[in-house]
Amino acid sequence: MKDEHALTCPLCQSATVSFFEQDKRRQYFRCETCALVFADPACLLPPEEEKAVYDKHENVVEDQGYRQFLSRLATPLMEKMGSSGLQGLDFGCGPGPALAAMLSESGHEMAVYDPYFAPNTSALERTYDFVTCTEAIEHFYMPHREWRQLLSLVKPGGWLAS
Repeated sequence: MKDEHALTCPLCQSATVSFFEQDKRRQYFRCETCALVFADPACLLPPEEEKAVYDKHENVVEDQGYRQFLSRLATPLMEKMGSSGLQGLDFGCGPGPALAAMLSESGHEMAVYDPYFAPNTSALERTYDFVTCTEAIEHFYMPHREWRQLLSLVKPGGWLAS
């Protein structure tokens, strides 16, 4: 068992973490400060192995079942935003940017970014009226940095939807 005293929380950086759970592949720890449960960092996949897992996903733009799943975020977001013509970013869009397509079909101008499938870093150099991030946040290795990055992409008064 890994010594939890040698770990820091990847979200709040607290050194107060404790053992939480062990499954067949890895140990999990819980931050006593922010309650984040996270995997042992030594068990995180290297980029090429992580991409190989994502390559097995079958999320395609035309899949109506996948669109229905994404509508759980898209519908309330569009209701909150109230108008078309806004500029958005789908952060972590994956190989089939269905959410970006849905929001574009509703009249919004969409950019996409994904470190493996749409590594368009210029999309990260501006701000947006809204940023979406679905099925990606749970894969953040350094959430304290990635959350800061997400927040920096949203214009004041804008929306971050996940």
